[in-house]
Amino acid sequence: MRKISTAGWLGCVAATALIFTPAAQAMAQDGPTQLTFTRDAADQPLRTVTLSCDPDIGSHPDIDAACRYLEATADLTLPEESPEVRCIRYNPVSLRATGTLHGRPITEQRTYSCVVPDLPPPWQF
Repeated sequence: MRKISTAGWLGCVAATALIFTPAAQAMAQDGPTQLTFTRDAADQPLRTVTLSCDPDIGSHPDIDAACRYLEATADLTLPEESPEVRCIRYNPVSLRATGTLHGRPITEQRTYSCVVPDLPPPWQF
């Protein structure tokens, strides 16, 4: 009987992982993107928009740019608030997204104390 060395066995496992990892990523990208975004600012009414990609539909004001961004990055992470910002008046703005991104359940949320930084296209509504 032929024995396989530990290094040979690990090489087989690594090669198998490389073969199946792109397939798993492709399957994760095949699911729907259906999101609901909300913006809650103290001095404005609550704003809510919807976004679905492929087909690109919803109440988002720039569906094409938002869907292209999500297709390219698959990222809804909101930027951090700048530590240099000093608020004269506390004026919180809360942003939240819930739904599915390429088939994966997702919730992203952040509250800014007074200045909202430049946001990627899905968050511009």
